[in-house]
Amino acid sequence: MFKRIKERRERKKKLEKEISSAIIIFIVDSKINIEVQIKDDTEESLEDLATLLSCYEKSMLIEFLLIIRKQYSEQDDLETYSILIDKLVSKIGVDFLTKDEYDEPFIDPESII
Repeated sequence: MFKRIKERRERKKKLEKEISSAIIIFIVDSKINIEVQIKDDTEESLEDLATLLSCYEKSMLIEFLLIIRKQYSEQDDLETYSILIDKLVSKIGVDFLTKDEYDEPFIDPESII
């Protein structure tokens, strides 16, 4: 039994060393929390985070970017944030900044009244 526990701990430590970026979504006291982690500010880590962010749909992506921008702003490092945005835009384009056709209601609210 102790051998299994030791193997799990070693595997977890090895995995933690290999992770360059992560987005963790969890619930505490019925509130959704989002944690964005990045190992360091190297080009490789920023590229990995941009790849991870590109997997999310528009509304979640904007939420993540607001969190990330706040963190870099608090660290007074908006230059790194700009590099991340450049990498993200090179992956998914600028379409995520435009208004979706689905942002409009399917039925005109005035026609209901």
